[in-house]
Amino acid sequence: MPIAYDANNATIDEIFKSVNGVLMPGGGALLPDSAKRMYENAVRANVERNDHFPIWGTCNGFEWLVQLAGGTLDTGFDSENISLPLEMTDAAPSSRLFSDLDAELYAILQDPNSTSAFNNHGAGITPDHFAGFSALSSTFTMLSTSADRNGQEFVSTMEAAD
Repeated sequence: MPIAYDANNATIDEIFKSVNGVLMPGGGALLPDSAKRMYENAVRANVERNDHFPIWGTCNGFEWLVQLAGGTLDTGFDSENISLPLEMTDAAPSSRLFSDLDAELYAILQDPNSTSAFNNHGAGITPDHFAGFSALSSTFTMLSTSADRNGQEFVSTMEAAD
């Protein structure tokens, strides 16, 4: 179900009651109030009611999640129109996202010759910057990093700690 960028809080609250997860897609939009409200609703559902409500952020949606959790973005990455391997962190093998993957698929995600992790962005967040925001690093666990054409490392996968 599409959610309008300019949807008001009442509309977001009604939509929230009728869906069981949200995909924040890629693109070039600034963080809208509708995404903020949906994120706030998801946090309340998870924390206050122990009601699992997943939000998946791809590309720009990933950047929104970083911002919504209290982080800011770094710019200047040279990672447009390039496939990059995932460098898994120590947390990745036991994560909800990666722990059930077949060993072959897990290896493909880390293979520099694979085209499984396409990147098309100039903004992101470095691992040090990620760790420097306690609100962000306590909300999300870093699962993988990648390095742009110049070797600049950025967080490529994260999942909610709770």
